This record gives sequence, C-alpha cells and structure tokens, in this order.
Amino acid sequence: MGSEFTVEEITTRRYGYETYKFIGEDIFPGYRSGFDNKTYLQGLPCYKVEAYPKKNWYYAKRIIWLDKKTAVAVYEEYYDKVGRKYKEIFRDYFYLEDNCWHMRIWEVYNLITGHRDIVHTERFWFNKGLSERFFTVKTLERQEW
Repeated sequence: MGSEFTVEEITTRRYGYETYKFIGEDIFPGYRSGFDNKTYLQGLPCYKVEAYPKKNWYYAKRIIWLDKKTAVAVYEEYYDKVGRKYKEIFRDYFYLEDNCWHMRIWEVYNLITGHRDIVHTERFWFNKGLSERFFTVKTLERQEW
C-alpha cells in the first residue's frame, strides 16, 4: 500500500480471527500526534485488551486501549514474536455530529523505522440518503483479512 498501515488495519477486522484477554483498566497516558504535536486523550479512562491472532500473522499480539465510555478503540500497540513493541496506531474519534461518530485523526507510527503516516480529516457529511442496502451484514462483512 505504500503506507505503514496494513490492509487489515484499515478494513473491518473480523473478531473471530483473534482471541482476546481482558487485562484491566488504566488511564490513557495520552498520545503526542505527529500531525500537530499536540497530546490527545491524556487521562482518558480505558479498558485494556490483549488480542492474539489465531493464525501465524505479521504480529504476535496487540494491546488495545478502549474508551470506557464509548468502547471505541483509541490506541493499539503491536508486538512482534519476541515481544518487542514495533507499531502504534492512534485514533481520535471524539466528535459527534448528527448522531454520527467520525475519526478526525488516524495515525500509525513504526517504532523501528521512525516512519509515520497520518490521516487527518476536516470535512464530513452525514445522513446524505445512502441506500440501506450498503449497510447489510453481508455487505459489511464482505472484506476478508
């Protein structure tokens, strides 16, 4: 893709492809974005979950930080087979318009290469009359990883 993001990280993840372990609650220390050098979500109460792929995959484990209020994944840490953290993904979702959540900042940082990719969005449109057929379970689960 020419990006630090993998296809699996930008498409819908199938929860059946991983096993999960609740590891506790914690306060998110904040994430300093490469986009604007601001620290986001510092002090946010979170649940922490470990995810292990069921098949041999490009990561051995991820730790997911979920906002306790919304259950939205705000931060993920990726670990290799020897237990080294090598990638971080941060998401700032916290803007609500017309009862729709959207992501303002989506950032991936590769700790090995120092390379960072950022998706920053400023303009959004909601409730624009899309057909309900685009949102069936069959359509939404069409993607495999």
